[in-house]
Amino acid sequence: MIMATSKFEVAFAQLKDEISNCEKSVLKMITVKKNMPDTTNMNNEINPKLRTNDVAIIGMASIFPQAKSLQEYWENIIQKVDCITDVPASRWNIDDYYDPDPKAPDKTYCKR
Repeated sequence: MIMATSKFEVAFAQLKDEISNCEKSVLKMITVKKNMPDTTNMNNEINPKLRTNDVAIIGMASIFPQAKSLQEYWENIIQKVDCITDVPASRWNIDDYYDPDPKAPDKTYCKR
């Protein structure tokens, strides 16, 4: 019974230390937070309209492979169309960059 009590006391003492350390950490965080400048007022002083105007930015611009629109792009995906092609010669000379050896330095082993 004495051994069980001793183990309990040791475990209790460890728990007490952990709680104490946790409390100290929380108090330190609270102190740091209190000493930080309040940026919410600074932002409102810079531009007071930020609080009164709702802003919505809506738009999208993209180039989709083998599709003229977003709708056509998604249709290609649904239809499982493979839209990946070799790099067009108008972009760059593939021979300058391609090598079938994956370990070739400063080269790519993919043409698509």
